[in-house]
Amino acid sequence: MATYPEDYGLVVGINHYPGFKDLNGAIDDAKKFDEWLIDKNKGGGLLEENRRLILSSAGSSKPIQEDIDVALVNLFERIGGNQVRRFYLYFSGHGLASGRMGADLCLAVWSNIRRNAALDSEAYYEMLAGTGKFLEIVCFFDCCRVRLSNSKGTPSSLGRPKPDDLSGHERRMIAYSTEYQNAAYEAQNGIDSSDVRGYFTQALLEALNGNAAQTQGGVPAKRLKQYVENRTKILAENDGKTQLPEVDISFVSNNEPIFGNATPTREIIITFSATKIGRNIEVIGPEDNAVKTIVATSQPMNLPLGAGIHLLYDSIDGSNTSIREGDEYVSF
Repeated sequence: MATYPEDYGLVVGINHYPGFKDLNGAIDDAKKFDEWLIDKNKGGGLLEENRRLILSSAGSSKPIQEDIDVALVNLFERIGGNQVRRFYLYFSGHGLASGRMGADLCLAVWSNIRRNAALDSEAYYEMLAGTGKFLEIVCFFDCCRVRLSNSKGTPSSLGRPKPDDLSGHERRMIAYSTEYQNAAYEAQNGIDSSDVRGYFTQALLEALNGNAAQTQGGVPAKRLKQYVENRTKILAENDGKTQLPEVDISFVSNNEPIFGNATPTREIIITFSATKIGRNIEVIGPEDNAVKTIVATSQPMNLPLGAGIHLLYDSIDGSNTSIREGDEYVSF
């Protein structure tokens, strides 16, 4: 088990839009991401009191912006004057985009009349960054980014006289579920027709729960980006739709964050030749790093591996063989 007491998060899911059209899967997506966030076995490991989950409900026009900002105030009060490691911001619901950058996150009261009842994602990011409280800010926005005339999200009511002295040094990962001027989709799960999921969040949780994990556990930011981009595209194409996420990362390559502690869900069956039996075989990862050493056996071996191309290397005779994405069986 692993906990990260210096990580905080806000999760928002909105299905109910009394003045517009309801969604089906946004709340469940938010709940599932929240479950990952506080999972101490393979998830984000947040203390439950260090995160807030805000959901819409039938017959209500909430959440409104005040609910979001009050939740942030509560979290900031918990942090106090400290600088902590990471802040997660997740939103699932309707969305718009008034410009090439960012998204306008539609609140429950949004309608064709109340066109500005949305949160400006860029302004909220700048507010979080300006506090100087976080070394890392990670945002996941599962919503459309279609353009609608005379409609623009509003910034947070929170602010500071000037940016904190510690601001400007944070690193970020901001993931939009779709490109500017394009829609994001949700669809029924093929196994359970009552389970409606956003393609983006489905891909995100698959990745975080092991599909993009490295061999030693956890999901590096670059692997998360690659998996979510590729998998969301495939899920949409399978239903005859087009959806391409945009994921922006500012982390330095030799110090990228690791999300959670999931071990790979991918397993490779390796069969060794007679000459290899008993030898130490190095498993080289996608970044040319040795991730583990295994001993070749006379029986086929199940090897859990993370995403990306790996290499089996025999230092005695210098031979090697690649394990590529999609491989299930390898002979060496």
